[in-house]
Amino acid sequence: MRLKIKESFKQSDFWQNGMIFLNKLTFYQFDNLKQYFPQLESITQFITTADFLGRIKIEVIGAAGQVNRLAPADKLDATIHVLTRLASEIQTGTTEFIGTKEFKPEAIQVCVKDKTLSIVLDDTGDKEFGWGVRESRNMELILDLQGQDWYVYDENYGTVEEKYFVKFIYRDKLC
Repeated sequence: MRLKIKESFKQSDFWQNGMIFLNKLTFYQFDNLKQYFPQLESITQFITTADFLGRIKIEVIGAAGQVNRLAPADKLDATIHVLTRLASEIQTGTTEFIGTKEFKPEAIQVCVKDKTLSIVLDDTGDKEFGWGVRESRNMELILDLQGQDWYVYDENYGTVEEKYFVKFIYRDKLC
């Protein structure tokens, strides 16, 4: 499968002049979470069930007009803030390194590239990885990204969590 950056996106000011600050919340990688929660079976379980993140709600306080029109970047910042604090609480008593506050800018053109994916599709269960979001077997996830100028690639072959995240951003852009 070939995942190609849209030509229209390459013409945008964001592509030509934008920067991405790369960082990952490595604490939430499955292998690491298993050390703290040995009974954990999947990232989906960690995100959705009440035993883990499923009950967590982020309350944003401010003027109603601002709160109702939070930008995607503000929502992401709030989520990262809460998850970073939660990681610290989970790790209480440990001295593991969490991350860095220093980031070096990289040009979008350096970080985002066309890529070829080698994926073996699994027809069993409800796995989404490898299935394009246009052909998803989950009706909630179906989305045509081809005509969306805000999405870099022409398709999303990611995990169910990645597809829900893209759908979340898509819904926010329409509101």
